[in-house]
Amino acid sequence: MEKGKNIQCLDRALDLLELLAEEHNLGATDISKKMGLHVATAHNIVRTLAARGYVLNLDGKYSLGPGAALLARGWNPVTSLADVVDSHLKNISQNTGEAASATVLLGNEAHLIGFCAGTQEITIHFPSWHWPNPLGLATGKVLLAYSGKSLQEEVLEKNKQHLGQSPEELKTLFSAIKDAGYYERISDSENGQYAVAFPLKTAGNRVVAAMGASCPLFRATTEHRKFMREFVQVEAQTLSSKLGWKPNHPTN
Repeated sequence: MEKGKNIQCLDRALDLLELLAEEHNLGATDISKKMGLHVATAHNIVRTLAARGYVLNLDGKYSLGPGAALLARGWNPVTSLADVVDSHLKNISQNTGEAASATVLLGNEAHLIGFCAGTQEITIHFPSWHWPNPLGLATGKVLLAYSGKSLQEEVLEKNKQHLGQSPEELKTLFSAIKDAGYYERISDSENGQYAVAFPLKTAGNRVVAAMGASCPLFRATTEHRKFMREFVQVEAQTLSSKLGWKPNHPTN
């Protein structure tokens, strides 16, 4: 974080909110240790946020409050991100020649927020922009990999008749995706295709969407897959930086 260019007190307040979004019911001492602050400083920040309703004080343990929820309610990922991803999807399509898409999770379902067909005569198309089963999309698998275990379990239970793999295998896959930082899928079905997807991150290393590209299997040579993977990665990181993600953030 570029502390020299930011207002320190605002940085600390926002860092604290991001901490409480990850961990609930923390005392001022816990907060001070996790943030590397003097306990009095941590207490002053959390007390100020609590007075504005952004933090709740429950017997000396702090959690996010209704003020934070009201702010979040004003941000719609579908409408807010659609215009932002468009130019990056066009870059992917024009430079790789392949179809590009971006996806968000709304509840336990996937929704495309952007799509750009490939420039080749034969290209990948999506039959729908609404996917009740996110596991059917490479971008959907990426989003689930970065989601909490409760949402993963919810999706696996809801789609248990159409998983294609055992729940244990999919949980292992989710862990592997997080470790790798992306997902590749090669389908050798009748209409086989290759797909690669990367997460789109915002401040605090939070994943808000996923972006990917796909092509027919007959065009997916080793060299072409490598080119697609590297190009999508650059576009995903560039867009993530616009959304507030910092490559050198301690949690990355």
